[in-house]
Amino acid sequence: MVAVLVIIWLGRRRRWHTKWLDYRFLAERFRSAMWMALSNVDVATLRPPRHLSLAYSSNDWMVATFYSVWSRRPTIQALEPSSNEGLKHFMSEAWIEDQIRYQDSAGRGDHKRHQIMSQASNALFGLTILAAILHVSDLGTHSLERAMSFLVIALPATAASITAIRTHRDYLRKSMRSSEMASHLRELKEKVAKAKDIETFLILVTEVEETMLHENEDWRVVVRFHAPELPV
Repeated sequence: MVAVLVIIWLGRRRRWHTKWLDYRFLAERFRSAMWMALSNVDVATLRPPRHLSLAYSSNDWMVATFYSVWSRRPTIQALEPSSNEGLKHFMSEAWIEDQIRYQDSAGRGDHKRHQIMSQASNALFGLTILAAILHVSDLGTHSLERAMSFLVIALPATAASITAIRTHRDYLRKSMRSSEMASHLRELKEKVAKAKDIETFLILVTEVEETMLHENEDWRVVVRFHAPELPV
């Protein structure tokens, strides 16, 4: 309990949770910016829509840091029509498909964690009922009665802890969001493959980048209020 108290205190004092959110957001922006620079297209404005306004502020340090780095990017010549197909294929596989695989993997992982924790909670609830029945029965030995008394207290506490972790980490919602994001990216990848000219291709590249930005903003809103807290 003392160790948990110290970790929570240090985390709040040193702002570990906030720094993690900011560093991850900045890393994702740099990941997309690399592809935008390759396409010679400007990045989306870092100003979240109203329904995601809690994600960050335009005055936050990572926004200024990103634009500072972006303004120093090397200048790339305009794309030639002959390079369109090669760039489309490269970006579709190395960028969009890579993000689809990540979202699929993250969605499956979160859904599996949600299922395991739900099943564990249900199993512990059933064991609690069994322990309670055995506790009120004539077991014949004092030690066995004491063991049942312990389980009647310990099992519900364990189940409640697992349920609290599952709810705190919001596995089900993150799983559904990842699945939806992967589906949206697949649609965009198909549109990119069908783009006939550079202008259409660059418009779709911008849409992909904005889609990933909004997903990142939504993730920040969800996780921002899930900072570690003392168990009560």
